[in-house]
Amino acid sequence: MIDDAELARTVEAEIARSLNWVDDLVGQEVAAVEDPMQRFLPVIFAAVAALFALSTAISVAAVLFI
Repeated sequence: MIDDAELARTVEAEIARSLNWVDDLVGQEVAAVEDPMQRFLPVIFAAVAALFALSTAISVAAVLFI
């Protein structure tokens, strides 16, 4: 027969195991959400910088040739 202390230890162990499983699952979901942003953010910044450089070059050319 299981005594109360052993039952309490078993329940605590199962709760801890379940919480670790949930924590791992949430961590995986967060990593999956963050990955695309970390991958595409530098590309977006580079595109904006290229557009700014192109805009500046066109403005300078317009001032020099007009």
